[in-house]
Amino acid sequence: MAPPEMEIESGSAGAPVSGAALSRQSADAQTEQRQQLVQFCRSLAQMLQSAEPPSRNAVAEMHKVFQSAMRGRQALSLVAVRTLQDYAIVVDGALDEPVRLAKLLGAGTDDMLVPQLIRQFERAGLFSVTLLGRVALAELTAFVELLTKAGVRDGRELDRRLTEHEVVGIRLLCDADLADADEALGWHTRYLVGRLGKELKRLDRYSETGHGDRGATLAQVIDDIVWSVRRPKPLVDMLLNLDPAVRALQTQPAKLAAAVVSRIPVELAGPALDALAREMSAEQPEATLDRQLALLRLL
Repeated sequence: MAPPEMEIESGSAGAPVSGAALSRQSADAQTEQRQQLVQFCRSLAQMLQSAEPPSRNAVAEMHKVFQSAMRGRQALSLVAVRTLQDYAIVVDGALDEPVRLAKLLGAGTDDMLVPQLIRQFERAGLFSVTLLGRVALAELTAFVELLTKAGVRDGRELDRRLTEHEVVGIRLLCDADLADADEALGWHTRYLVGRLGKELKRLDRYSETGHGDRGATLAQVIDDIVWSVRRPKPLVDMLLNLDPAVRALQTQPAKLAAAVVSRIPVELAGPALDALAREMSAEQPEATLDRQLALLRLL
């Protein structure tokens, strides 16, 4: 629901700002936020490929830009998207739609910057790197230094080292984490289900051993994932494919689906329900029992 019109102080005290002026201000703010996102992504890509560790001041400046770029956003993810014809890094969560990193950075970017980052992901066996909006400067510094000063290049080793350093604001998803994922699923669904499954394992590990993310809750884990999605279709696809996320865990798909649905932002709840209804109407009589149950448990 749109907020009621307000009078906002402008050039003269008490002078109301017109709707057109507010639209311009909003557009200007979005443009500035996008520019900050471009600046952060370029700086991060350059740092991750540098042979020399950056200065602490450089990382602090990058963290400041990240905080500005992520206003109102839950997380930013760099996802390796492979097809038969292509291999790209996609930026997800920071804008209303996923966008290729090469397109986001645009003209004027080193032609080899993105291809080199793609090769780095491929060699490390990385599927995605996610920075939560609340990532601390110390966590970002540890991440960059592990890749530069320590020279960690394997994704699973990097994941282990981040856990040792108690870095909880940066999440890695390795290709090995998606071993059970259906290759037929789109990259966005595989990413969302994969992240959810890995976070559930973290929660289980902490509850059993006391090692993991102190203070993390199921609601927070779901929010970090669901609130970074800006469109209803990926949410519905995730809900229909929760089985890999709960495999080998003490959680039933129906229970997890209910927990996810309860955390969907209000503005997406209606569109998500419409998308679900379209999925149900399009189902064929020969749909598998698992698929029919997946649809029914969302009702």
